[in-house]
Amino acid sequence: MNTPAAILELKYPFQWGRDEIISELHFRRIKARDLRQIDGMDEMAVGLQMIANTAGLTPKQVDELDGEDLMEALKIVKGFMPKSRETGEKSSDGSPTE
Repeated sequence: MNTPAAILELKYPFQWGRDEIISELHFRRIKARDLRQIDGMDEMAVGLQMIANTAGLTPKQVDELDGEDLMEALKIVKGFMPKSRETGEKSSDGSPTE
């Protein structure tokens, strides 16, 4: 298994299913396939999708994150985003800036 790019220990772990407690998230770096999925999404939807993708969670599992843990997870994935996607800046020809 690859070493995670970041690990978030949840302040508010949650139960998933009958026997699983999710107490930490292991994030990988964002890949091109992740960016392809988010075209046209608003900022919050992008963040939630990136948490699911990079931490290996389902959208329903992301929905169970406590608000405080969610904000920490969003900070992590925002740090992985390309600067042009993070800022939304575009060059004069309409393409994202680097």
